[in-house]
Amino acid sequence: MPRNLIPEGFRDDVSEQVLTEHKFTNEFIEHFQCHGYELVKTPLIEFYDKSFGDNSFNIKVKKNEKRLILRDDITLQIARLSFARLSKKKRPLKLCYYGEVVRKQGSMLRPERQFLQIGAECIGEKNNLADVEMMDLAYSSLKLVGIKNIFIEISSRIFLDKFYSSIKKSQRLNDIKTLIKQKDLSGLLKLVEKKIINI
Repeated sequence: MPRNLIPEGFRDDVSEQVLTEHKFTNEFIEHFQCHGYELVKTPLIEFYDKSFGDNSFNIKVKKNEKRLILRDDITLQIARLSFARLSKKKRPLKLCYYGEVVRKQGSMLRPERQFLQIGAECIGEKNNLADVEMMDLAYSSLKLVGIKNIFIEISSRIFLDKFYSSIKKSQRLNDIKTLIKQKDLSGLLKLVEKKIINI
């Protein structure tokens, strides 16, 4: 029997791989639920929408039928669910989920084209505390399953602006901005040790 029965980017998982994934999935979901997140499940197939991008597999349909795709991301489905079926639910709406996603193409960082996605979303919170809560939840979840040396990269300007506004002028703001721009973590840690940045 030929070996290459599975397309590139897909694989069979057996034994310990499957057990480890199952264990971690349960631990993540239980952790989310303990923090007030409701578990939901979304379908593998969706009607096509521009927001899904171009990395979704198209499913062949009849001429007059709406275009269908295999999901390549669950986050967008959660947004749809929250504004459709759960539109009347009290906000903030806290949802968690897990499931397989499939992509037309992998990337250099993630060559797999099918993988498990686990996540949590806080929808409808009007202040920045939800963002802080999500970062704390991500950190505590990874720590729970034994991951060490965790770094969370923040790309939102909101956090940076808030951080900069909390720094006194005497705290070498320009030096700090340069170090952040260069992603110089060791340089920033030195400023923390010298108490030039107070956290």
